Amino acid sequence: MLVLAFSPAVMAAPKVTIDGGVDIDGRVYTWVVTHDHSSPIVSLKFPQDKSHGLTAPAGWEGELERVKGNQHQSGFVTFKCVDLSKAIEYKQSATFSLNLVWSGAARGVGDVIVKFADGTQTTTTAAIPIKEPASDRNVSLIGLGSFFAVFLCVQAIRKRKQTSA
Repeated sequence: MLVLAFSPAVMAAPKVTIDGGVDIDGRVYTWVVTHDHSSPIVSLKFPQDKSHGLTAPAGWEGELERVKGNQHQSGFVTFKCVDLSKAIEYKQSATFSLNLVWSGAARGVGDVIVKFADGTQTTTTAAIPIKEPASDRNVSLIGLGSFFAVFLCVQAIRKRKQTSA
């Protein structure tokens, strides 16, 4: 029975809490990462869309990975600890942020991959900038086009009534 209590199948998965999200202007995502695991956090990988800059704590660096290599494409942002003395220790927190290309990016929840110094990893969720659905991006154009089509139909009906009278 004592052996089961310490086996990996019985031990709880590392718990990581990521609080935060977008600022009031919709231009900067800020996250506070805290964990409850004996091994320090050494890497975080967030999904992202339409970002251009990031901020990491001292001893950390960030890298934007683009799916298509374009500044305006989605991909991932990976924060890596380059100085192990600055890794996020048990019950400690660190703040990370991501700047968006423009305000009003779609908001959502996504999976964040967290890696620990002992080689283990876990996945948790956080508020992230997500790729905007095409219908949301084009809603103004669709509305304007529909209004213009109705206007043209009304004009055609008026013209037909005037020529038949």
